Amino acid sequence: MGQKAPHENLAVRETLSGASHAASTVNGAAVDTIGFEDCLVVLIAGTAGASATVDVVIQESSASGSGFAAITGAAFTQVTTANDLTVYVGRISLLGRKRYLRAVATVATAASIASVQFVLTSPHKVPVSQTNALAFNLDPS
Repeated sequence: MGQKAPHENLAVRETLSGASHAASTVNGAAVDTIGFEDCLVVLIAGTAGASATVDVVIQESSASGSGFAAITGAAFTQVTTANDLTVYVGRISLLGRKRYLRAVATVATAASIASVQFVLTSPHKVPVSQTNALAFNLDPS
């Protein structure tokens, strides 16, 4: 049996949309991680507003709509104007974790742009069902 293409071995799920978030606490969408063993967490920090700070933590829950609590150690470096316009990556082993993850951003002082995606890897079954169809596949074979 041949090796599966990379897109058949992972799923990308957005938890926090890439928008300008006002100064407040923004809860990302719950993402179901069932069927995967590993998760890369990708924070794309856009422009931080003047004197703004953005703190992003990852939470978990057994249910998709309630009971979320922070995962110890799953927090990014605070984003400010000194370190915005950067991509940050973290990793969470899903073994022994609760089923649902979400990102929570606390934006202070001024609106700032940020998004968070989960790249779910090490699936139990391949090919992985994608949320959206593959846009293109440039394969020389």
